[in-house]
Amino acid sequence: MVYEIIYLTLTLLHPTDRSCTYENYFYYSQSATVELFQNNNLQKAKNDFKKAFNEDVFPLGIDVANAPDIAARLNDKEWGIEHYSQLVKSGIPIEYFHSS
Repeated sequence: MVYEIIYLTLTLLHPTDRSCTYENYFYYSQSATVELFQNNNLQKAKNDFKKAFNEDVFPLGIDVANAPDIAARLNDKEWGIEHYSQLVKSGIPIEYFHSS
């Protein structure tokens, strides 16, 4: 019984088909991270983060912090507010943003 539950859990967590809900999100967020830290191209990083966050997925990890950092460094208040709005709508508690 335990093995069946483990197998079922692993099967559900790792689908065998190639369609992944987060595929585009990961592509654009990783591209944005490379542009931000390796190439120091803030505008390209901003555009890639915009594409990543336009996907119908929940934003993950450090991307949640990197995107507002780019908006602040570019003095792009409009995009910063837009990004925060998307995060709040996606379920991140408003308390997260008090220090920002």
